[in-house]
Amino acid sequence: MPAPSEARRLAPAGAAGLNAARPQSFKRIRGLLGNARWRAMVARYVWWESAEEAEGYPERVLARVMCRGTFEDMQKAAEAVGDDILRDVLRSAQAGWFDEPAWHY
Repeated sequence: MPAPSEARRLAPAGAAGLNAARPQSFKRIRGLLGNARWRAMVARYVWWESAEEAEGYPERVLARVMCRGTFEDMQKAAEAVGDDILRDVLRSAQAGWFDEPAWHY
């Protein structure tokens, strides 16, 4: 896992750091996951950010769950957001969001 300073560098800086062709579905990720699950996933997979800070890029949080998540967390996320949003996250991933082994899934 990257050090917090490295992780901040990899995280997008608000809307300016995000892909211009960002799918509208990303706005629904937190609502689909629910507040308690969202906070738990942020705490576990994006520990250097608060849930409020991570709200600006929920697709990054979901990408971390997809790349580093436990099977149980990934199953819960997949059931909550659906396959279309997971595909959008993969299509819109920025450099460094997924490591090489993760792309083999």
